[in-house]
Amino acid sequence: MALVAGAAGVCTTFALDATEPALMAPAAYGSILLALGLASFSPVLLRALPARLQPLPGALGGAAGELAAHNLRQRAAQASGVLMPLILFTGMATATLYMQAAESDARAASGLVKSVDDKNLETVNLVVVGVIVAFCCVMLVNSLYAATSYRGREFAQQRLCGATPGQVLRTVGAEGLVLLVTGVFLGTAAGLAGLVPYCLVRADRALPQAGPGIWLGVVAVAAVATLVTGLGTAGRMLRTPAVRAVGAGA
Repeated sequence: MALVAGAAGVCTTFALDATEPALMAPAAYGSILLALGLASFSPVLLRALPARLQPLPGALGGAAGELAAHNLRQRAAQASGVLMPLILFTGMATATLYMQAAESDARAASGLVKSVDDKNLETVNLVVVGVIVAFCCVMLVNSLYAATSYRGREFAQQRLCGATPGQVLRTVGAEGLVLLVTGVFLGTAAGLAGLVPYCLVRADRALPQAGPGIWLGVVAVAAVATLVTGLGTAGRMLRTPAVRAVGAGA
């Protein structure tokens, strides 16, 4: 339902005039709904994608990569709690920040000077978007921290079976990398689905002049939140002796 509503919202953009004040609304809401729709399929995607992305985690170490792919398939429901906010964060940030940049470029190209109301509206939009995006980022960090902390006994069992702490961390890193690539890809797709129609109507071009800088910044924040949180939490769990961790989780 969210995918259908999102597609309808994006298509509504083409029915509006380029100078319509509400032009950004259907494109932005459409991108958000598309991101929500894609996020709802996270468990299914996590069961199917690891096999196709096997070379990616495998690049971090054969055994660690294979174990990471296996873990994501078996723990798809739990890992989807991390992938969902990652998709939402990437999609919402990409769409709304680039739309605001495209709006500013279009006004500058037309020679119009922003009125006080226009500046106030831009500030309100940025504040609202910033709050929502920050919430998604916090939700991503919290979800990943909780999901990794819950696996303390699993990490201890792997160590008792002969895995070194480095191998455990590489496995967690490979899992995080697969989640990051998947979330960024789907989130970017959702963001572009709303951004391209908006730019075509507002500026008669497919993409804004802002370049890839905004997107790279979004990806950098997502990467730091995903990898640093996952590896940092796993490293903290590995400080507990394996026998004690297994006994505590029993």
